[in-house]
Amino acid sequence: MPDSGYTALVNSHYTPEHLADTFDRVLQSWGLEDALLTPSQLAPLDQFHVGGEAATLALGALAGVDPTTRVLDIGGGFGGPARTLAATYGCSVVVLDLTEAYCEVGAMLTRRSGLSDHVVFQRGDALAIPFPDAAFDLVWTQHSSMNIADKQGMYAEVHRVLRPGGRLALFEIMARTATPLRFPVPWARDDTINFLCSPDDVHALLTNIGFRTLQWEDLTDTTVDATRAQNRPVTPQPGLHLVLGEDF
Repeated sequence: MPDSGYTALVNSHYTPEHLADTFDRVLQSWGLEDALLTPSQLAPLDQFHVGGEAATLALGALAGVDPTTRVLDIGGGFGGPARTLAATYGCSVVVLDLTEAYCEVGAMLTRRSGLSDHVVFQRGDALAIPFPDAAFDLVWTQHSSMNIADKQGMYAEVHRVLRPGGRLALFEIMARTATPLRFPVPWARDDTINFLCSPDDVHALLTNIGFRTLQWEDLTDTTVDATRAQNRPVTPQPGLHLVLGEDF
């Protein structure tokens, strides 16, 4: 695990008090307190990345997921993408996340979705992945690297746990320009836990580690347009602010 100071900063940023109770209240307000939940119903609350469920499905199609695929989801949060993959493809997914409360809430939502046979949660550090070499067919990550300074260490660990011929599917926020960020941003309120790199640097790093590029696409313009539309809805919409606080 990383040092306790860093872990505390990350947990403090992402975890409001009484997170499980907040989920229960939101689901009750939607009339879903006793229902068998589906990934689509939970998507406004648990798809912790730009583009939501549609982005997860698009990345799953690119990654070639099928029922035999063993997936490790790094920084998988509440497990929204993992449950979407499991429900769509019938694959098995291990969610690795640094935040204990996310693992607990994710396991609860997975039970309530009837997907516990396919999705499990493991609290852990992407810099010291607690699994043996060649354990997975696919490592998956959506918006997880922004808080990790040692990207060399992270992607080397990813390469280690992938079987020969395995795949890395990533959808990440990177630094397109050298212009300083205006804080707060969703992953950091200041530069203490913000560690963006440029796409060129990340691509070069991955290549040097031993990855071969199958597809690499800059989605900045479409992502910015989608985010602007999301932030200015005609009518209020459900979203992560319901469980992470209005300032999110």
